[in-house]
Amino acid sequence: GPCASVGDAREAVADTHISGAVLDIYLRDGRSFDIARQLKAASKPFLFITGYDPAVIPDDLATVVCLPKPVQPGRVVAELADALAA
Repeated sequence: GPCASVGDAREAVADTHISGAVLDIYLRDGRSFDIARQLKAASKPFLFITGYDPAVIPDDLATVVCLPKPVQPGRVVAELADALAA
């Protein structure tokens, strides 16, 4: 990363060793929910950030941490560190 499109993100998840991820819900060409499911299936920790209503998150991803924009970088780091430690 960073990846601006769903296609780029899907490729990055498939082709690289990822320890964790921060996903913006809305990317240039769509939502990142399929990427989230791919990470979840691989047991890779991740979190969402968004400037939009988090109510758009599907039920199967509802327990994922979702931080509202604007978000302090330290909070992103702390939440991702917690996810990696879990």
